[in-house]
Amino acid sequence: TLFTGDTYEPFSFGPVRFEPRDKWLERKYMEGLISPVSLRRVKRIWQGDKLRRRKAPSDKNAESAILRTIGKSPFVCSVTTQRLAPEASLEKALIAARFATILIALTWQIPSQALARMNLSYDRMPHRRQTLIFLPNRPARSTMNWSYVPSGPHILKSHWDGILRDWAKVFSVAADLLVYVTSPDSDVKRPNMMSTLFHAFMWFHEGCRASLTHQAIVCFAASLDALACGKKAKGIEELIRARLKLGCYDPIRPNGPTVRKTVQRIYGDGRSRSIHGNNAEVNSDWSDIKAVAEQLARGCLLLCMDWA
Repeated sequence: TLFTGDTYEPFSFGPVRFEPRDKWLERKYMEGLISPVSLRRVKRIWQGDKLRRRKAPSDKNAESAILRTIGKSPFVCSVTTQRLAPEASLEKALIAARFATILIALTWQIPSQALARMNLSYDRMPHRRQTLIFLPNRPARSTMNWSYVPSGPHILKSHWDGILRDWAKVFSVAADLLVYVTSPDSDVKRPNMMSTLFHAFMWFHEGCRASLTHQAIVCFAASLDALACGKKAKGIEELIRARLKLGCYDPIRPNGPTVRKTVQRIYGDGRSRSIHGNNAEVNSDWSDIKAVAEQLARGCLLLCMDWA
């Protein structure tokens, strides 16, 4: 699931390509990798028709593989790799695909909310979650909800086309990162810069996917630390000053705490003390800190790519 609707044009970031499944199928046909009969049959099956089984073994196997792998997913994410063993190719392709979805989610103000609806079927599928509750002197009852919304976030095609145009420079840096991710030997331009962005994307992705608030804060703090080249709290303050133009004694928001106090809360208490097991407030509500950490990590990540 990527976006709601299927009228979007294919787009790519370096070796990672997203496209509606019908357009993916037509491209594979034009590349000579799918027969004309398979093209027609798969399209009809996706439209809900029931067809007889194929007799030709090769076409039958190809059709089954396509239907089994893509299933009901409205979009296909393709990753191109070169000179890699199959296992390494798969691992690098998955990292690249996940980083590319993070890149798309970064165009939303709250990336974790957008990413919750952008899901590779390889990683997870929606399922019903049942809870059974017993209270004294009352009948047992159950609740049901979905693990996540089984459709992508809504965005108009014209709006997304505008983002692709307006964010072209940032996306070009991200494309370089994805080339670095899929390269067999990291022999790419600006490898040190790409390594820094790799770490920042890795931790930002885990922060957006984290199921626990404390885990998310640790990951967002790690993403900021990566962008600050491992210089800890002081380095994150310098990063915020350089990219967000906020000094350590400036308020993080109107009438809010200073940058220094916020960084101490995120990195010192939320990250370091939680990791080392001496966070005295671990059982408190940290949702506000998580939200601030995500916004700081998002802003710094985007502005670092813009600077790069």
